[in-house]
Amino acid sequence: MHRLIMSIGCALQIVLGQANINPALRNIFTFPNNTFVENIAVRANGHLIVASPSVPTLFIIDPTVSSPTASVAHSFPVGTGPWGITELKNDIFVVVTGSM
Repeated sequence: MHRLIMSIGCALQIVLGQANINPALRNIFTFPNNTFVENIAVRANGHLIVASPSVPTLFIIDPTVSSPTASVAHSFPVGTGPWGITELKNDIFVVVTGSM
C-alpha cells in the first residue's frame, strides 16, 4: 500500500528554521494497491491535489478532517494519467497528461 503522509508542515518548519525534533506525522489517506502517487500540489485552502500516472484522474484530499477521502476532481478522457501539476497563479493549476 502506498500512503500519503502529512509532512508538509514539518518541511515548512525546517525551511523556516523551526525544526521540531519529534514532528507529528500521520497517515492521511491510503490509496489502493498499484496506485502510484507522484504529484501533489497544495491549494490555498490547504487541500491537496493528488495526481497519479496510474489512473487518468486528479484527486482532492482535505488533510484537516479526521477521516480524509480522495474525491475525484477531474478525470481525463485520454491518456494513462497526469504526469505533472503546478500552480500557475492562485488556485489555477496546469496539469500535464500523457500516455505510456
